[in-house]
Amino acid sequence: MEPVEGALDCGECSRGCSITLEVLRKREVKRIRPRPNLAVNEYWMCDHGRFSFPRFNAPGRLAGALARGADGLEPREPADALEEIADLVRVHGAPLVVASPWLTQEEGRRGEGARRRALLPVARASPLKDDFLPHRRPVPEPPRADGARLRAARPGRGRRAHARCGAGVPRGRGARRALRLEALSTLPASLRLVVFDTHPIPSPAACVELGVPDSCERTGTWLNVDGHAGMLAIARSAPPQVAPLVRTLEELARRTAQRREDKENGALAR
Repeated sequence: MEPVEGALDCGECSRGCSITLEVLRKREVKRIRPRPNLAVNEYWMCDHGRFSFPRFNAPGRLAGALARGADGLEPREPADALEEIADLVRVHGAPLVVASPWLTQEEGRRGEGARRRALLPVARASPLKDDFLPHRRPVPEPPRADGARLRAARPGRGRRAHARCGAGVPRGRGARRALRLEALSTLPASLRLVVFDTHPIPSPAACVELGVPDSCERTGTWLNVDGHAGMLAIARSAPPQVAPLVRTLEELARRTAQRREDKENGALAR
């Protein structure tokens, strides 16, 4: 069986090397090769990026949605999960959005009325830096929202802000990686945590979790440390019931606006 190839950028550091990703049977990524790009990585890539393909094959994908029920997190239809999230936003007001550094520029421009309260976790410096490819910043350049870069949070600030806000939305592939899973697991159950990620997050605060595509399953733009725009291309299809994050956020914004309109119309009717 011939591999399916997809051209995209490596997200293991902010150099953003151009790569070719090969997908074989069972939808597994089996190889990553450098793709010539004289402006970024010439003809090379580092070994760390080359051998990072197992993360694309991590088991336990969130292929749909989960919501808090009597027996913990239970499967839900994505449309029903969006309804629950819209209700949470209506009740709690504009939530704190903790955005993953791996959001594309297009995803960073979408939101649900909480853009002014968006935080971007600070990623630790990478020890792999050299004078050619690996960069000290272990993630792509931060996405921008409304033309302005998302505000970076000091270490631990996202968790403390969640406690003050009462409702939070970590969104985008890699949220668990950027926020540190152990920090999310300590959030109290009294909070209302909504998660958009590729894998479930075992946190007592998580009340709704919705699956999103991985970087090899979506399109969009990443900026590297020098401002070069690299494009993500779909190398494999996302799991069933997993929609592009941009479309999901737009649908959430629509449902939230409808809730607010219904509330205002009800107040006027009284």
